[in-house]
Amino acid sequence: MQTSICHGGHGKDHDRARLVTCWTNQLSQILLNDITPDLIREKLKLKRAKAPATYNKHLAVLSAVMDYACLQQEDDLVSEQYIDENSCKKVRSLKLDNKIVRYLSDDEKSRLIRAAQGIGGKFYIKVLMALTTGMRKGELERLRWCDIDFDKGLALLSDTKNGQPRPPPIPNITLSELKKYRAVGSGLLFPSTTNPEKTMEYKKQWANCLKTANITKFRWHDLRHDTASTLARDGRTLKEIAEF
Repeated sequence: MQTSICHGGHGKDHDRARLVTCWTNQLSQILLNDITPDLIREKLKLKRAKAPATYNKHLAVLSAVMDYACLQQEDDLVSEQYIDENSCKKVRSLKLDNKIVRYLSDDEKSRLIRAAQGIGGKFYIKVLMALTTGMRKGELERLRWCDIDFDKGLALLSDTKNGQPRPPPIPNITLSELKKYRAVGSGLLFPSTTNPEKTMEYKKQWANCLKTANITKFRWHDLRHDTASTLARDGRTLKEIAEF
């Protein structure tokens, strides 16, 4: 039987449907019997650059689909067999990074802001937005100009991690910087210089920013946690900390 991967299960995970679609786009023209462990590893190579949890989630979703294909053989009403075993079982998941969240001191935060300001451009704005709104990296990368309500000072997020829309407020200090690049339409806030429909990663700028600020063991993801802790802790504004 020539069967391709096109079936997905149901679940409470909001992201599962997107991941099933992702796998469908990659494997829809490949027979289930031809989805080998080596092929799966090859398709997952790009995910190694992301967090281990992201890699593992992609593997788990495909494994669930392959499990479903195996279970079909146990149904008496099914006259044709799909696959004998789940190839995903032979692909190791990555070890999760369970590091403790790193928080910045006021002095470190001041140095980080100044270093980002020195680099300038939209990188500085992205750092400001991460620090002042608590938005996730993926949320910032998906932001489009039509998502910004400049009158109300809000970012309109519809595609969030938990599936619930939310409008995080944008402080005036960040909004004023954002207005310098204000554009009309649905273009990305942080587009790549080579492809306007892809986001700019800013990996080199971020590494240089941390080096200039003399900050170690601090990840971009820690920015949103730091925002929720330090700013709320003592009621200081970003401007006050920047002038510390």
